Amino acid sequence: VAQYMDHVPNGYTLNFEIAISSNVPLGSGLSSSAALEVSVARFVEEIVMKQNDVLTKEAKVARALKCQKAENEWCNSPCGIMDQFVSSAGEMGAVLLIDCE
Repeated sequence: VAQYMDHVPNGYTLNFEIAISSNVPLGSGLSSSAALEVSVARFVEEIVMKQNDVLTKEAKVARALKCQKAENEWCNSPCGIMDQFVSSAGEMGAVLLIDCE
């Protein structure tokens, strides 16, 4: 959320509470943290950004990188980019090529 503060219009604040309920077991390896990060990022984008700006390929990559940064820096988890990228840019019925070089 902190990474989106630059998008909040002057004179406005971003203040909300989120309640999360899940039955996914902790540490189950189901990319649940990436899915949660991307879901929250999309929620914030809907509030503070123009709709056309969040659907581009570049926006999906930027979102994945923001989510990876959040996990690396805020959660102290040195994860890669794959889970966040798939959660951010994946589309039903399509193959996603990720070049992590």
